[in-house]
Amino acid sequence: MVPGAAGLFAEPLPARAKVDGPRFHKVDPARSGLRFQNELRRENVVAYVYTGAGLAVGDYDGDGWPDVYLVSQDGPNKLFRQTAPLVFEDVTAKAGGLDGGDAWGNAASFADVDDDGDLDLYVCNLESPNLLYVNQGDGTFVEKAGPFGLGLTAASMGCAFADYDNDGDLDLYVLTNRMLKHLLPDEIVAGVTLPKAVKKTKAELLPPYPTFAKDDQGDLVVPKGYEDHFFTLPGSPSPFQAGQCDRLFRNDGYGQWVDVTRQAGIQDHGNGLSVVWWDFDGDGRMDLYVANDFQSPDQLYRNLGDGRFADVTKERLPHTAFFGMGCDFGDLDHDGRFDLCVADMSSTQHYWGKMLMGSMDQHRWFLMNAVPQQYMRNALYVNTGTERFLEAAYLAGLASSDWTWAVRFADLDDDGWLDFYATNGIPVFTDNPDIGERFTKLWLEGARQQAVELFRSIPSVAEKNVARRNDGAAVGGLHFTDMGAEWGLDESNVAHGAVVADLDRDGDLDVLTNNLNAPCSLFENRGSDGHRVLVELRGDESNSRGVGAVVEVTAGGTKQTAQVSLTRGYMSAGDAVLHFGLGAATTIDALEVRWPSGVVQRFEKLAVDQRYLVVEGPYEGPGAIIRDPKVDAAPGEYLSAERLAARHRERDFDDYAVQPLLPHRLSRLGPGAAIGDVDGDGRDEYWIGGAAGQAGSLMRIGGKEHVAIAGPWSDDAGCEDLGACFLDFDRDGDLDLYVASGGVEAGERTELLRDRLYVNDGKGAFTKAPDGVLPDHRASSSCVSAADFDRDGDLDLFVGTRVVPGRFPQSGPSRLLRNDGGRFVDVAAELAPGLREAGMVTSALWTDVDGDGFVDLVVAASWQTLRVFGNERGERLVDRTQALGLHELRGQWNGLAAGDLDGDGDVDLVATNLGLNTKYKASPQKPQRLYARDFDGNGTFDVVESKTAAEGELPVRGLSCSSQAMPFVRERFPTYDQFARAKLGDIYGKALGDSLVLECNELRHVVLEQRDGRFHPSPLPWLAQVSTAFGVAITDADADGVQDLVLVHNFFSPEPETGRIDGGLGLLLRGLGKLQFEPVRGEVSGLLVTGDAKALALLDGGGTAGLLITRNDAEALLLHSIRGRNASDGSSSFLRVRLRGPAGNPTGVGARVDLLQDGKVLARGEVQAGGSYLAQSSPSVAFPKVPADAVVRVHWPDGSSSETKVANPSGAMVVTR
Repeated sequence: MVPGAAGLFAEPLPARAKVDGPRFHKVDPARSGLRFQNELRRENVVAYVYTGAGLAVGDYDGDGWPDVYLVSQDGPNKLFRQTAPLVFEDVTAKAGGLDGGDAWGNAASFADVDDDGDLDLYVCNLESPNLLYVNQGDGTFVEKAGPFGLGLTAASMGCAFADYDNDGDLDLYVLTNRMLKHLLPDEIVAGVTLPKAVKKTKAELLPPYPTFAKDDQGDLVVPKGYEDHFFTLPGSPSPFQAGQCDRLFRNDGYGQWVDVTRQAGIQDHGNGLSVVWWDFDGDGRMDLYVANDFQSPDQLYRNLGDGRFADVTKERLPHTAFFGMGCDFGDLDHDGRFDLCVADMSSTQHYWGKMLMGSMDQHRWFLMNAVPQQYMRNALYVNTGTERFLEAAYLAGLASSDWTWAVRFADLDDDGWLDFYATNGIPVFTDNPDIGERFTKLWLEGARQQAVELFRSIPSVAEKNVARRNDGAAVGGLHFTDMGAEWGLDESNVAHGAVVADLDRDGDLDVLTNNLNAPCSLFENRGSDGHRVLVELRGDESNSRGVGAVVEVTAGGTKQTAQVSLTRGYMSAGDAVLHFGLGAATTIDALEVRWPSGVVQRFEKLAVDQRYLVVEGPYEGPGAIIRDPKVDAAPGEYLSAERLAARHRERDFDDYAVQPLLPHRLSRLGPGAAIGDVDGDGRDEYWIGGAAGQAGSLMRIGGKEHVAIAGPWSDDAGCEDLGACFLDFDRDGDLDLYVASGGVEAGERTELLRDRLYVNDGKGAFTKAPDGVLPDHRASSSCVSAADFDRDGDLDLFVGTRVVPGRFPQSGPSRLLRNDGGRFVDVAAELAPGLREAGMVTSALWTDVDGDGFVDLVVAASWQTLRVFGNERGERLVDRTQALGLHELRGQWNGLAAGDLDGDGDVDLVATNLGLNTKYKASPQKPQRLYARDFDGNGTFDVVESKTAAEGELPVRGLSCSSQAMPFVRERFPTYDQFARAKLGDIYGKALGDSLVLECNELRHVVLEQRDGRFHPSPLPWLAQVSTAFGVAITDADADGVQDLVLVHNFFSPEPETGRIDGGLGLLLRGLGKLQFEPVRGEVSGLLVTGDAKALALLDGGGTAGLLITRNDAEALLLHSIRGRNASDGSSSFLRVRLRGPAGNPTGVGARVDLLQDGKVLARGEVQAGGSYLAQSSPSVAFPKVPADAVVRVHWPDGSSSETKVANPSGAMVVTR
C-alpha cells in the first residue's frame, strides 16, 4: 500500500486454510533460507558474554515483506531479505557488508533514524563501537555511527528507539551491563578470546578487586573509579556488582545526536538486560522500564515532559525481579492501560527449583533490606490507572517460566486476548550449587587447576520455551494456561532473543528465535480460527512509523489497546505493525489512533481480516481529527484517603533465630483497631494497637486533627497489642477497653502476654483494672469479640489464642470469658470444650447464624476449618461445623464478616485467606501440609512445609535452610542434586508420622452462602485473590441498597526466600445481588491501600463515616465515605441507626436491626463487637434509600423487640431499649 494522501487505506488479508497438527510449525532452514546460528566459542561462555544475542525485524526495502537481521557473537551477523512468504535470501554482503565485523554483537533494531521514511539499522556490541547502518534507499546501507554521534563503546546490551520528547523524530536509549564478572578465576579470564574490535585489555575491563573503606556511618564506600563495577547500600555487609551507566541520546535532527543522560536524570548503573519504552501513565509521553540483573535494581522512569525522567520505581511498584531479564508490556485485561511483565529465572519444575535455590545465605541480607524488595521470580505489574501497580504474577500463572530471557505478549491464537511467550535455556550452569561447593573446596585446598577444569566442564542446560494462552474474560485477562506442547512452541534449546511478528503477512503472528550455538528457529503460525487485523502507521508530524502511537480497536464488545514500541522482550526489536486478534467478531466497530503529535484519528464500521494503513494528517473523508485531547483522571468516587498520625512501629526481632523454618514471622501480625464513643459525646473515638515496645493509641477525632488521649496503656508498651474491644464490663454505662496481648517476642507464659482491661471513668479517662477482674492467662492472644451470649445483660468475651511462642504451629486453648458481675471467668472447658482445640485463631465474631435469637460464635483459624459454635440458649456452645458443611474447608483464614448478603433473611459469611498470588497452591486433591516436631532432638520445634505434586509429597524449603535447622538432612543428602530428587518421606522418614500435622486445601477468599441449613462456599472474584487479605467488611458503599464487600490486602511477614505478599491495594467488591460481586478498580473506588494492611473497621459516628485501616509498621489510614452523600449539601443519604441499651450493653451489641415497610423487611443489620481481623467497628447500622413511612424493628440481645417509626430517612436515629 502506497498512499498518496492522509487517511485510512486497506487491503484484504489472504484466506487461511485449516491445517492439521499444532498451530505452529517449525520451518526448515532449507525452505526458509534462514541459515544462521549465534556462535559463541566455549572459552567465551562466561558471564556476561553468555547472555546471548537478539535480532531485528523490519521491512527495510519497502516491498511489504518484513526482513530479518540476526546478531551473532563470535560469528557474523546476517541480514535476510524476505522474497516470498517465509522465504529469505542472505543479502548481508550485497546490502553493504552488515556482518558487524569482529565484535561480540548483542542486540539490534530497525528504525528510521534519519526520518527519511526508510528503515535504518542500529547494532549494539559488547565493548566494541556500536554500529549504525544508514539505509540508502536502494537496498544498501552505509555505516555512520561515528558521524551521527552514536558510535558508543560500552558493554551495550540493547537499544530502544522512541520519540520521548514528541518532537517528531526518534531518540535512542542504549542499555549497558558489563563484559566480565568480578571474581572469575584468572585462568578462566585468561582463556577468553576478545574480538579484535575490543580495544580495552582484560585488565582494563576487569580491574583488581578493590579494598572498601567505611564512612562515618559505618557503611561501605565504593572506591573512585569503580562506580561501573560496584554499589553499596546502607548497612550492607558487602558490596554488590554494578554495571555501566546507560545512555540516552536525543535526536536534534540533521544527523546530530546528543548524549543527554545526566541532564535527563538517567542514573542507572545496573546490570542491564532489557529495556522497553511504554506510556504506562497514559499522558502521551513515552516512559521507560529498565530490567537489571542481580542486586542492581530495576528502574521505572516516568517521562516528566520537560526532557527529564523521574525514577518512580519505589513509589509505583511493590517489588521487582531479582534477576531482571527480558520485559514486555501489553493491555492484558482490556482496561485500556498497559501492564508489564519482567522475567527472572524461576523454575517450573521442583527439581530445578531446588537446584537453583542453592544456598540463599549469600542473598539473605539483601532480600530482607532492599528497597524496593527484589524477589527471584517473574513480576507482572497490573496497571490500575493510579499511582500504584498491582503485582499478579503468581495469580496469572506467570511467576515461573524457567531460566527465561525474552518474554513477549502477543495474541498467538487470534482470540482477542494477549498470550505469553518466553525463550529459555541456561548457557552454562555456573549456579549449580554442587559444582560451586566442589569448586570452592578444590580452590581452598590449592588444587586450582582441577578447580578450573571443573569450571570449564560445566554444561549448558537446554530448556523448553514457554507459550501460555490468556484465559480471557472469565479471569479478567489475568490467568494463563500452558499451551507450549499443543501449539508446537515448546522447543528445547538455549534461546535468547525472539521476535513475534506477522512475517508472512497473513494476519497471524509467527515466532523467530535466536539460539545459542544452534540454528535460529522460525515457527509459522498455521492457525485458521479467529478473525484478525493488521494496523500500520505512517506519521506526518509524528515520526514516520508512528512509534509511540496508541491504537485502540473495538470489536465484538471488547476494546483492545496497543502501542507501537520497537524493542520488546530481550535484545530484539520487531516491526512497527500492530496485530489484533478479533476472535468471532465480524465487524470492527471503531479503530482509533492517538499519535505522539496529539492528533487523534477515529474510523468506524470497518471490515475484519484486513491490513490497514493509517496516515497521519488532515484529509477529506471519514475519521475525525482532534488535536491535543485532554483527559483528566477521575478522583475516587467512593472513598478519599487520610493518613493518620497513629503510626505502628515495629522493632527488630528475629523470629527465625527461635524457629528457623517458620513460613512467616509471628511478631508482625498487628495492629488491631477498635471504635467506640468513650466520652459519651456522640462521636466515636478509635484505638490503634501498638507493637512490642510501643504503646497503643486512643485517638479522638476533632475536626481536621486527631488528638491522642493519654492513658495507662503507656505503662504496657512492652506488650504486643493485637485485638481490642470496647465494652461496658462493669455496668456503669460507659465503654471500657479490653486489649489482647499477643506476638512471640516476649516468649512463653510471660507477664507481657497477659491481656489487659482499662476502666473508663465515664469521661474518657482510663485506669487499669485491678487484679482479679481478668483470669491470669498468659498466652499469645489474637482477636477479641464481645456479646451477651448468656443473656444476663452484660457482655461476655471470646478471646482467641494464636500460637505458643517458639512452638509454631502449636496453639494454646482459646477462652470464653463469661462476665460474672464485672469479673471474667474462663468457662470454655465447661461450656464450649471445642474452643480449647480451635487452633491458631485469627478472627471471631458473634452472629445469629440459625435465627433463633441467640448469638452464635464463628471462629476463623489458620490451617483449620471455619468453625461455628451454636448457642444452646446461653447454656453452652456446641460445635456445629460439620452439620453446617464446613468441616472439610481448611484454609489459612484471617478475617471474617457476617451479614445477609443475598436478602433471604439469614446470615452469610465472608472469610479472607492467603489468596492465589503466592507460591503456595492447595486444593482438596493436592493439599498443602505443615509437619512440626523437634525432628533432631536439639530442643527447637522444627517446621516442615510440604506441597503435593504429581510425583508425590515434596518439600517446600530447600537443602540449605533445612539442613541448617536440622543437620541430619545434609548428612542424609550430601548434595543438592540428591535433595532435589527426594520426596518428603525420603528426607524425614517415620518422624513425619509422629508429628503435629496441619493441612490446608483452600487458599481463596470466599463468600459462604447459607442455604438449606448449610454453608456453600464460592470464591470471591479473581482480582480479589491478588494478595493475602486480612480485614474485611460488609457495607453498602454505593448506597444502592445491595451490600458490598471491602477487603484490605498484603502480608509482609513471609520468610525472605518467599518474599512479601505485597501485590494488592485492597479492593471494593460491588454487590450485584444474589451473592455476585464485581471488582471496582482503585481509581474509581479510591481504595488504594499500600503496605501490610491488617485491621479494617467501619467508622460511622458523629458525622464521620468511612473505613479505618491499620497497617503493620506504618501509619493507619482513614478512608472517608463519599458515596451516599447528597450532592447539594454533603449530608448523608443513609439512615444511621444507633441503639441505646441498658448499662452492661449500652450500644446494643448482638441486636438485630430490621428496616420494614408495611411489615416487609427491606434490609437487615447486626450490631457486632468484633470480627474482620483484629477489629471492632462502630456500633451502628446504616440503611440507604429509606422510605418515608419506614419502621425500624430492633431484636434486642435479651430476646425482646421494639419498633420505632423513622422520622428522618437520611439522618441519625437513636433507638432506646
